[in-house]
Amino acid sequence: AIVTNTGIHRDIIDVGWPSAAAIAFGSSVGLWVIPVGILVNIVLLLTRMTRTLNVDVWNFWHFAFVGSLVVAATDNLAYGIAVAALVAALSLLFADWSARAVQQFYGVPGISVPHLASAQILPIAIVLNWIMDRIPGINRININTDTIERRFGVFGEPVVMGLIIGLVLGAIAFYNAGDLSVVLAKVLGTGMTLAAVMLLLPRMVKILMEGLIPVSDAAQAFVRKRTGDRELLVGLDSAILIGHPAAISSSLILVPIAIILSIILPGNRVI
Repeated sequence: AIVTNTGIHRDIIDVGWPSAAAIAFGSSVGLWVIPVGILVNIVLLLTRMTRTLNVDVWNFWHFAFVGSLVVAATDNLAYGIAVAALVAALSLLFADWSARAVQQFYGVPGISVPHLASAQILPIAIVLNWIMDRIPGINRININTDTIERRFGVFGEPVVMGLIIGLVLGAIAFYNAGDLSVVLAKVLGTGMTLAAVMLLLPRMVKILMEGLIPVSDAAQAFVRKRTGDRELLVGLDSAILIGHPAAISSSLILVPIAIILSIILPGNRVI
């Protein structure tokens, strides 16, 4: 509805990860990516070049997708598989690199995130953070969910933030949906839905994490029995982190920002 009301017309549509995953696993590299990804992980673990045991096999499609692009460009399957293996290795290295920060911020011990949709942004984020830390004024800004709650009281609560963001997005999307009663119903429905998401999603993810703790403990015990007192991180999908209020509110705010960027970027054909 937001896209319709903004009048955006683009000839290339981002179909999202379900279609991308199907394309990747259906490619020539997709046939090989799971055994290759597992082999790369085992080799890096044995050579102590990674601490991450990536159990997120479904998201190996990222490696296959990149490899399939190489095959399309070079018409060489070996090159595609080699690049897929390289990307698999990079995802493990990025997961190790970000593991401590992820564990401290989200409160999820013993895990890392080799999910390439998240891990690949790490070098860019580090560079931008380094730049912002050196800009006077900006380097003193400290905005997070805790400071928002302290400064704005009830209006800083995740549920209220979700309601406010939902009302704003709903107003943009449904201001011309019909008469006043229809518009109000749709806008209020959007606000209540996003408020419920902000309330329920963190609790759902917490339950999921409680179920993953035994898996992490068992994997670490298995490795320690064979390699001594070595730390092992269980590599999981970044979906386990989306329950954090900061992640939810950021993603909601980024929806209109992404649409605005689609409008103003010169030469852009993607929506």
